[in-house]
Amino acid sequence: MNFADVIAELKKRYRAELERVTVEWRLPTDAEEARLIAEVELRVPPAPRDERYLTDDDIERWTAEVEISVEALFDGIAMYLARGFHTGTLPFAFCDAIVNNLNGFVYDPRSFYATHAKNGPLQGPPKLFWDIYLAFDAGEYWRPGDDRDPITSYTRPAIGKIVEENVGFRYPDASL
Repeated sequence: MNFADVIAELKKRYRAELERVTVEWRLPTDAEEARLIAEVELRVPPAPRDERYLTDDDIERWTAEVEISVEALFDGIAMYLARGFHTGTLPFAFCDAIVNNLNGFVYDPRSFYATHAKNGPLQGPPKLFWDIYLAFDAGEYWRPGDDRDPITSYTRPAIGKIVEENVGFRYPDASL
């Protein structure tokens, strides 16, 4: 297994979010458009919960098979998502779902991440992963008094800056 295989598993597991690219990036402008968006969203069946979300076993298996640290795994996945979102090849919903799922392992004292992180349990995520997580988190909600799209106004500029600042980032292996 290599890092590209990890990404392929993520794309398979989060297929529903990957296919929502056309309806995620703007608010409907009228009732008819809202109805059409809802209709399209209903056509994309969500994956069953037990197959969709990452497990501790996934994290442990990937680090062992790719032979990388949990920090390198999290940073690599996050940077792949950031670059894909920045270039328009990965939708917000896909990227946001994965970083949210990964972040749940960081603060669970029983998780493989927490027990195998170099800094020890509950020391927080690696900085690059955290910065990318926060950038996607910023696009999840509207702000009072601000009618701008939060993905366009907050996530895109933050991700753009991260990608530019980390242009030399290399994935854990040469498979991507």
